Amino acid sequence: MEEIRRLDEALEKEIASKPFIKCYEGIRKRHPAIRPFQRPGDLIAFLHDRRAPSYSINDEIFRALIGEFNSRRPSGDVGPLCRVLLRPGLQRVFHIYRRRLPYVTGVDEADLWLQIRKEALEVLHDWDLAKYPMKIPSGIIGRVSNRIRSWYRGIEKEERAAVEFQRDGVTIEDEAVSLPDAASPSGWIMEAKEILEDLAALRVI
Repeated sequence: MEEIRRLDEALEKEIASKPFIKCYEGIRKRHPAIRPFQRPGDLIAFLHDRRAPSYSINDEIFRALIGEFNSRRPSGDVGPLCRVLLRPGLQRVFHIYRRRLPYVTGVDEADLWLQIRKEALEVLHDWDLAKYPMKIPSGIIGRVSNRIRSWYRGIEKEERAAVEFQRDGVTIEDEAVSLPDAASPSGWIMEAKEILEDLAALRVI
């Protein structure tokens, strides 16, 4: 967890830097939804406050930020701000899938967190505002969760192939080798149920 903490601290420092503050000032001028929030910290505090969430304002803010993210303006990249805004939901995904780390080799908590951050940026880049203009934060988190599940499946598939190769022709089906995926239908159903229950709480970030 120490490496994850350092990664998050570096992100916070980047958002607090003078170049990023200058970038943020330009965003505020261009987007009325963000104009009320004088500093990035004000915007973060607003979106992370779950006491009285405003879904319509949240969507307006994310529509503006996704537009900025995909514009690739030379004045700056809003990716770091988006990752911080989405962090509560991304952390929820991390805690859901951290339970599977003992079943894969060569992947630790820092690898998982980096992969989640990477997937979040890819989802932001691919987001179609014309098709999905509402419930954007929860939609992003849901897609990131799906991508991480596929990422795990890819790792597990590679591990099965390696086991089969090492056994020199003896396949996984010949002996009981368990991995927490489709190999155990009842186990996967229970895991999917838990994931859905957790994601149901992610209507807001």
